[in-house]
Amino acid sequence: LPLFTGFKIKYAKEIAKLQVKAQKFKYQRDKNKLAVEVLKAYNGAVAAKYFIEALKSAKKTTTSFVKMTNNMYKQGIIVKSDVLSAQARDSEIDSKLIEANNKYKLALSYLKFLTGNSDIDNVKGFKVIVSPESDLKTLQEIALKNRNDIKYMKSNVDTMQKKVKMD
Repeated sequence: LPLFTGFKIKYAKEIAKLQVKAQKFKYQRDKNKLAVEVLKAYNGAVAAKYFIEALKSAKKTTTSFVKMTNNMYKQGIIVKSDVLSAQARDSEIDSKLIEANNKYKLALSYLKFLTGNSDIDNVKGFKVIVSPESDLKTLQEIALKNRNDIKYMKSNVDTMQKKVKMD
């Protein structure tokens, strides 16, 4: 065995440390991505829920309009096409309500999948993460400084520089 390895062992040890550091940044980046995805899924479910409520209100309106047009038709004030038009709008709201309910169920399913919590069956109001620093330039600087993917890439560059030295 040679006594002097040309600092290869030292550089290999430093490379391993840098790779561990890089993987920690990658893990943190993935955690942040998951947190953002959960927030998007939650707020998407809330939006779908609010849309369902709006459609239910519209359904009440179209149902009463259909009744009114039927009465007006019986009195001879309007023609049958007006009644059919009102019924078509009412049916359109029915289909949109079914579609919105399906989207809400899908959003809840996605939220359950992301969180691993199968007990989720409802959502409340929107969740907003507000930074106390509202200055856009400051927020951009903080975001760039805290980007884990940039830290990960920097650690990989440092690793490659050590590998070049070792070789």
